[in-house]
Amino acid sequence: MIQTKYTTDLKSQLPALPVPELSATLTRLVDWITPLLTAGELADFQKLVTQFNETDGPILQQQLLELANRTDGSWLAPIWETSYLTDRQPLQASANFAFTVSPDEIPEKTAPAHLAAEIITRLTKVYRDFATGQAPVEHFRNDQPMDMSYYLNFFKSMRLAEVNQDHFHQGVPEIANQTVAIMAHQALYFLPVTDQNGELIATSTLAAELAGILADQPTNDVFPGALTGLERDTAAQQLTDLLATSPNQQLWAKVADALFSLSLVAAPTDQAGHLKETLLDTYNRFVDKTLQVIVYSDNQVGFAIEHSRVDGVPALNLISEAMAGLTDPPVTIEKVSVPATEFSITPTLANQLKADQAATQAIADRIDVGTAVFNQFGKAQLKGHHVSPDAFFHIALALAMYRLTHSWHSIYEPVSMRQFYQGRTENARSLSTEKKRFVLAFAANQPADQVRQLFEEAAKAHVQRISDAQKGLGVERHLLGLETVYHKDPEKLLVAKALFTSPQLAKLRTDYLSTTSIPFPVIQGLTFAPTSAHGYGVYYGILPNEIRLSVSSWQGEALTPTDWLQAIQQSLVDLMAFLDKT
Repeated sequence: MIQTKYTTDLKSQLPALPVPELSATLTRLVDWITPLLTAGELADFQKLVTQFNETDGPILQQQLLELANRTDGSWLAPIWETSYLTDRQPLQASANFAFTVSPDEIPEKTAPAHLAAEIITRLTKVYRDFATGQAPVEHFRNDQPMDMSYYLNFFKSMRLAEVNQDHFHQGVPEIANQTVAIMAHQALYFLPVTDQNGELIATSTLAAELAGILADQPTNDVFPGALTGLERDTAAQQLTDLLATSPNQQLWAKVADALFSLSLVAAPTDQAGHLKETLLDTYNRFVDKTLQVIVYSDNQVGFAIEHSRVDGVPALNLISEAMAGLTDPPVTIEKVSVPATEFSITPTLANQLKADQAATQAIADRIDVGTAVFNQFGKAQLKGHHVSPDAFFHIALALAMYRLTHSWHSIYEPVSMRQFYQGRTENARSLSTEKKRFVLAFAANQPADQVRQLFEEAAKAHVQRISDAQKGLGVERHLLGLETVYHKDPEKLLVAKALFTSPQLAKLRTDYLSTTSIPFPVIQGLTFAPTSAHGYGVYYGILPNEIRLSVSSWQGEALTPTDWLQAIQQSLVDLMAFLDKT
């Protein structure tokens, strides 16, 4: 079954992602980088940009335009995907993101088997609707359709470890005889979720089988999924060893082609630990499966997402469907025995997998995650001040950064480009000259009317930058495209090499704070690993009357997640008090 409603049929209704004008991008580049540099660094960089615009830049721009014309779809999509697949870091500590579901979405009297069965049923129905073309096309407020090309990528997909560059498996979107990979007790089970006619298996049947799986007591002390949490070249080497036999190859292929995975695991002893474990735990997991559901024994639910071919907003649209209208379980749930599926594990492989479990635990131990709910105000109150909630938050974040570090660093903010076919995301670097001016004036207690004017300018500049990025007129994806064609034939392009390897550009590209905002009420917390060696990951979900926050950090850094959460919340309070007074 080939479903074209969300791909080629929609392609004709959506504009193509543009290749921005070179001079416009370079002007924005200088503007974006200015608050990060000294006067001398900026002067040197401006000279380099001028040289690039007059020499190598037009050559690379023409090559990128030719690449865009040859590409069936977005010119960015294959470049962006390759950047993920060539990254060699452990997925759970680099590309993956994870979130936990708000307890408000989960019935108080539910049980893990029933809860997992309902989630499976809902996700399977979503998959079937997309596979058969029954899911509606989403639209913007102006009735323009949104890009839908990535929804099916969540299902029947897995990033397969290979040396140097991974391979992304995408199964054929059939509806008959589909399965979900279930992991519990370090054992693997395949649960049928549709019958031979593509009809959904009853939720009660799934619950009975899941109850049987939970009651099972296998004796496995290793699980092959542990290798998926290793550095990718190491994972590829071990996967080659595991797949030396045909039965193991068939089992791994069956995992890859399962609609998604669901893990039934014990709740962490630390009640705040669900979010961290959802992201980083490799126990009963294949962390390179695109869509991973984790149901804890205390009825908490987490989702982990492998990022290569999907993005955050479509993920949360799916999960909102999966968690909507959950019900209390029946008084009793029948238990039906389901046989575990066994890989053939040699003693050497078993020893490797034990070492893998220790190695991935060490990776998890390197990352700290903290969460908070700021409930003094939210989107409703900010709208009352006629200020963009996103702009307000990022001004507060710049203030918190300055208060904590007394310095200026690059802040990553992803911006969806779903108005373009296969648009993926752009990056609007959040720190601006306007924000810097405001923060310095605010910190120095300059006259309130002057500071208020600087605030308005900072907020306006933020909104404009986001708008440019949404239109495909950002900086970094264009630079990525230019750098990609440069690497195909770098000889003699010395100015381009100087630009792409300049310390100034490195400052812009180094995410001291990597942020994301997906303000869905279903999310209790969202996290991902910091994206630079000394950076931090920041999630903010601005809801009508509260802001949900999380911060991740590498262990041993001078600032902890708690430091950041306290500083951000204090800055939010101080900014709102300032707006109230002025």
